[in-house]
Amino acid sequence: MNGESAHVRRVQPDEWQLWRSLRLQALADSPEAFGSTLEHTRQRSNSYWQELIPTDGLSDRIFLVAQLGDRLAGMVRADVLSGITSLHGLASCPGASSCIAMMTDLEEGTRWGFQTSTSIC
Repeated sequence: MNGESAHVRRVQPDEWQLWRSLRLQALADSPEAFGSTLEHTRQRSNSYWQELIPTDGLSDRIFLVAQLGDRLAGMVRADVLSGITSLHGLASCPGASSCIAMMTDLEEGTRWGFQTSTSIC
């Protein structure tokens, strides 16, 4: 990590290709960690990816990425149901192995992203 801290930010709707690319990288790196296969995910249409990222800012689902400097370090999707936040698809990018720090930053980012007092489980 070279002393860099992870910066967490919300994925914007026009960044659907970024999210797709990260998801495909994560599936290629750790296929057993997800409920989908790389081949199935590759076959999803562009419209699927474009519609995946909420555009209204009022959704109970957000997509976050962690960055170390100018390179992507990880990704996570967060959903809120009955005031409980759950994380899905948490993955670090190859070469960004400081997962503990990244996960902490992503959890904080999730809280910030929803701007609520929901808990991380």
